[in-house]
Amino acid sequence: CAAGTVQPSTASATCDDCLPGSFQPEHGRTACDICPAFTNSTAPYIACGLCEAGRYRTSLELAATAVSCRPCPAGASCPYGSTTLPTLHLEPGTWRISQKARTFELCPQGYSGVTACVGGPFVGKDGNGYCVPGHTGPLCQLCEEEDHYFDWRTASCASCPPAEHYALVYGLVLGIPVLLLGAAVVAYQRSVRTRTAFAYARSLLGEVNIEAKIKMLIGFVQVVSVIGPVYSLTMPNLYRFVLQALELVYVDVFGNLFIPTTCLGGYHSFLLVKACFPIALVVIAASVRFYFWLLLARSTSGPGEPRRWSLARTMQQCMGTIGPEILPLTLWTGIFFCVSVSSSIFSALHCRRFIDDSDQQEYREFVI
Repeated sequence: CAAGTVQPSTASATCDDCLPGSFQPEHGRTACDICPAFTNSTAPYIACGLCEAGRYRTSLELAATAVSCRPCPAGASCPYGSTTLPTLHLEPGTWRISQKARTFELCPQGYSGVTACVGGPFVGKDGNGYCVPGHTGPLCQLCEEEDHYFDWRTASCASCPPAEHYALVYGLVLGIPVLLLGAAVVAYQRSVRTRTAFAYARSLLGEVNIEAKIKMLIGFVQVVSVIGPVYSLTMPNLYRFVLQALELVYVDVFGNLFIPTTCLGGYHSFLLVKACFPIALVVIAASVRFYFWLLLARSTSGPGEPRRWSLARTMQQCMGTIGPEILPLTLWTGIFFCVSVSSSIFSALHCRRFIDDSDQQEYREFVI
């Protein structure tokens, strides 16, 4: 019998193949040898050139031995016949960028535990083989179709809502506070009782200096909420619960909860809109306040007084009245948005690194 086969009984007319886990390198043998520890064999069973199930080799250049066959890494399975680094079966929820990477990344999960990473044995191009159809890119967080974005709540691609949707959302989120502020200013100007109530409340709050404390609290919450992801800091377990609680009150109006970055046209457009938004908010508030001031000024003119308006005089009176009111609003806007805008700028410079070749220590970086 040829190598890899045996004649178990004398005068047998056939030769039997060795079984997986055994080998026979010579001619004319009657029994197969058992493979060394942690190794396995496959047809033609001449040698034990594979690692056993549950173990793998980091390189095809290494012979399968008890030393080179390592335990299967966490996040992957090593079934029979797929016991090399390029052929590892990744478990669902894990991802790698190339078949030379021994580092597996955990993919984000939606609220229901669903993930866009299905795992499997095929890496595809830049890890796309581990993604569900329609997904691509690092951690399967990019969408192949245009006008689609990765919804972190469901861990799947969803179509960008129409412009009317965003107009309604931001109209409710931002328009209502502006209208309330304008109504409060008008009530303050026209009602003596309202001015008295404002003065009383201001005196009470001034005794405890509540305004400064609120500013400090807002600044603290915004800073500690983004310091981890922006600077890649790992917080001690003692602080994680507190930080998670503080994140509940940190609302980013340009986060995925309101408008996805992809639907804005990419990260550059996102940064431009986000940086200009606080300025636009102050300009809108000043315009609304100027409109109410103009109405009030005209309504207080006597019936016999001539309505002659000089632009210079009007602007002087306007700045003298509105300026002291808009300046605190500008400062508060800076307090609310400074950290959010600056963290987004830092995030653009903070790329996430993925190992491309573990042996050569080559990696690739992405903004995600």
